[in-house]
Amino acid sequence: MRSILFTLFLLVTFLSSSQINDIEFAEKKGLVTSEAFNEVVKEDFGYLIFNNFTPEQGASITAKETDTKLQVSLKVFESNYGIFTTSISANASDGVYFFDEDQGQSAQINANYFKFFKPSYKYYEPEDKDKNGFRKVVYDSLSIPKKTLEKIQTELINEQKLKKDTALYKSYLKQINKSLNHLKYLSSIYINSDKSIGFSKLKPEKAIKIDIHDKNGDLSNLKIAGELNKVVAKTDKIKKMFIGLEKMLAKKAWKTKRLWFISAHATYQRESFNRFIPNSTLSFNQQFALQTGDIFSSRIYGSYFQQRISPEKYKYIPKIIVFRPFMEFGRISNRINFSEITINSNEIISNTTSTNQSRTAYIGENSYEYGNSIQIGVEAYLFPVNYNFGFFAQIGHQWNHFSRLKNVKNKELTPFRAGILVGFKGKNKKPAVTAQFFIDRTDFSLAPNGNDSDLRVGLSLGIPFKF
Repeated sequence: MRSILFTLFLLVTFLSSSQINDIEFAEKKGLVTSEAFNEVVKEDFGYLIFNNFTPEQGASITAKETDTKLQVSLKVFESNYGIFTTSISANASDGVYFFDEDQGQSAQINANYFKFFKPSYKYYEPEDKDKNGFRKVVYDSLSIPKKTLEKIQTELINEQKLKKDTALYKSYLKQINKSLNHLKYLSSIYINSDKSIGFSKLKPEKAIKIDIHDKNGDLSNLKIAGELNKVVAKTDKIKKMFIGLEKMLAKKAWKTKRLWFISAHATYQRESFNRFIPNSTLSFNQQFALQTGDIFSSRIYGSYFQQRISPEKYKYIPKIIVFRPFMEFGRISNRINFSEITINSNEIISNTTSTNQSRTAYIGENSYEYGNSIQIGVEAYLFPVNYNFGFFAQIGHQWNHFSRLKNVKNKELTPFRAGILVGFKGKNKKPAVTAQFFIDRTDFSLAPNGNDSDLRVGLSLGIPFKF
């Protein structure tokens, strides 16, 4: 597609511009239109991995010493109000986890919302030949379908004077007016908002020839429909073509691109684990019970993105920076206070026989309880050159509060994760797989080795995809 646009641009750059001088192009504020820059931003963030570095539309798997997490994410819909996604994930300490299984740890359902604010950028002024070439493309792309639609419109209006049965023709006129209004809108963006010196003066350099009459000289519904379908199809693609050309011409003119955005994430989590509750009056297997719980949380990010395309004197500054402070509120459990152990038993079955049994389960607090949690933190991502290689760190501080009546101690945690990111591109030069190699800490107050052993090494693979 880009090669076709580039060839088209080169061709029209050298064509005559006698008609184009009759209209007045308004000086554009900025390097590209807001629509084109939004497309640039979407490309930058289309595969940028948010929220534990899982694609917002894709699949990921994260493996570390304690458990494995599988997540699938989908974009629900996108509008001017923002982007909505959803994801489903499951953690398992052994095998594949479904709700309420002994080997499971948790399963989550997430609803995510992203809203981008007005971006800012710096740029080098494009060369005059690039400006004039783009204007010629705009002129021809708008003037030709405009003249074609107006010719068909005139024929139809004249025909209405002769015929009373105009229902079909009115539908044609409605379609024509819709396409002309779209062309006026594009003209107001790319030429001039004053249509008297912009859209109204659009005239193609060559005469437009169309044939919508039958052999008897009457209008042919079949030919009208055919001509309209062709010109409407071309009209619908014009904006996409303009944006593609804008991005192509702006590629060598960027200095920096900046963007602020917010995101909100609501999570429901179902956790389960196999507890060992000692009771000498019960048999060994009867002392194990499946513990389940329902956890809720909401997290809000305020994020900043910057991409730098600058002279070599700034070569030691990262090309891409993403900075994301956050706050989270939620309902939590004291699940973290339980530890996994292997329990052995030599149970006497009768006076003459006994059996050795062994099971893995969790022990800890006297009871499983719910509490409230508040967490603040920040995430930072640095890419020295591009998205193919980068570094990241995530740190927060969490306050877990339980009711005094529940006899569970309040706890403060300082979770931390840091590592490197490596992106692998596919045949279309777009990311096929993103790998995250990291070290993980539950709490900085714990020792990374010894009895606490609060240090894990992990790997996460993200695979973006589209429907």
